[in-house]
Amino acid sequence: KELVLIYKDHLNQKKKEVDSLAKALTDIRKEYGILHMSSQVEKLTEAISMGRGTKEATVILDGWKEKGAEYHKTDSLFSYAIGDFQGIKVAYEHAIRDTKKMQTYTHVVSHPFPSDKKAYPKRWIILLFSVFGALFAGIIVISIIDSQKVKKK
Repeated sequence: KELVLIYKDHLNQKKKEVDSLAKALTDIRKEYGILHMSSQVEKLTEAISMGRGTKEATVILDGWKEKGAEYHKTDSLFSYAIGDFQGIKVAYEHAIRDTKKMQTYTHVVSHPFPSDKKAYPKRWIILLFSVFGALFAGIIVISIIDSQKVKKK
């Protein structure tokens, strides 16, 4: 439930940020007629070069010169804020879902205690492998020494 409250606060803060950026973009659009830089500048430049609507096109291009950088920055911030808002909203919905679901299992953790006897490794297994390894190595060494004596005779 704490996580739901944290996400809810974060979601409200991000919503306020998104709303303020949207208002700033709307104000720039209304006041300067700026909509989308690449397509709008291309069409306005084309209109000016052909001699159509030069007064309106010049006013909008002047708006781009004056507020274009601010519009671009605000638009980028708006896009990132929308993405953050959506991510926080998904996490918030997951947290709500986790608080409302019914637990069908539990993990019972008991206090640890030392074992009565050592569980692993078993000493007799280590001893058995050591004896067989020594016996095998001894047989190999004795056979090599014996074969050396036979070759010398």
